[in-house]
Amino acid sequence: DLSYRNSLGIISIIRRDFEVLSDLFSEIVVPEKISKKERQVLERKKELSDKFRINFDKPLERIVLYIDDLDRCPDEKVLDVLQAVHLLMAYPLFIVVVGVDKRCVYNALTYKNLIQYSAYTDSRDPDDLARFGINVIHPYEYLEKIFQISFNLKEASGTEIEQMVSTLLEKQVEKAPADKTGMADDSSILNGPAGVSATADQNQTSAGSAEVQASLKKEPELRPISISIDDLKITDTELVFLKEISWLAGNRPRTIKRFINIYRLIRTHEQLSYNQEKREDDFLAIMFLLAIILGPYKESSGKLFNELESKAIRKLSTCLGKGSEELLTIREKISKCNNIKHLLDFKNSRFSKYLPFIKRFSFEYEEESPQPWKTQKPQQKKA
Repeated sequence: DLSYRNSLGIISIIRRDFEVLSDLFSEIVVPEKISKKERQVLERKKELSDKFRINFDKPLERIVLYIDDLDRCPDEKVLDVLQAVHLLMAYPLFIVVVGVDKRCVYNALTYKNLIQYSAYTDSRDPDDLARFGINVIHPYEYLEKIFQISFNLKEASGTEIEQMVSTLLEKQVEKAPADKTGMADDSSILNGPAGVSATADQNQTSAGSAEVQASLKKEPELRPISISIDDLKITDTELVFLKEISWLAGNRPRTIKRFINIYRLIRTHEQLSYNQEKREDDFLAIMFLLAIILGPYKESSGKLFNELESKAIRKLSTCLGKGSEELLTIREKISKCNNIKHLLDFKNSRFSKYLPFIKRFSFEYEEESPQPWKTQKPQQKKA
């Protein structure tokens, strides 16, 4: 009946489709002792199944469905997926593997409970809800009814993260460091548009220097930035630094990949120039800042950056000593790293010149250019 089918909800339709699919792939056996009506139904299913399964060289025993990145979905979608998984698990044909941050699922289920019970009370205390005859179902109880096996992946160790860094960069290491063209001295940093030269008037005669100075004050012309594959290669020393500082970026594979990829982009960017003799130390400073912004210590980055941007000359070890317990922990861990412990002796000026640019690669920080509505003085009311 068409009107009946139109009245079916999406869950009922999905369940019916899964049941048909399961019957088609399953080898149906018709028992002897069943009613005539049941026999007719099973024989019809068996006929369809046999015709369908003959198209396959080998019988299909299971369909394995992998669901990943569920933690990127909104709460409502998470609950819809859980309902679908629950339906699938009712049929032996399906095996469902779900990879998800369990905090996401817990939050979605908690949010559902709050919405459901908000009509009774504003309290989140289960004892208060019990007065209304409501027994709150905890998220883990709900999940145990859906997932037969739960398994928590262990956190990656420091050695495993270093191995991951080596694997990601094994084809990107250049044995002989190539000279980077256009490198300036340690004080030359460009934070303007790419391709603008800060020393364009050095080769000009005194008669033409005024004209060059005037041209630099004009808006510079933008031009495409050309980066070759060789520009993305790193040195053996950089690889050692990356492996030894990787703990600062955390132990999540996704974050480590972001750390590596963003670093390779930053080091080739024409908005930054490096001291030719000490460029690998400059690269180490950039690794440190980027790892702080991306990793588990980002909550303490604001205090540290304030110290690094101070006009007073300080070593990194001093800057890390003025702040939270996390910053002290970072200083202690760096001091135990053989290849990067000299990072603590870097002056804050080495970090501060790169900091404005590196902040642009984070969701935590906004562009620091002044906004018109923030710089305008409020008008005084006339008496």
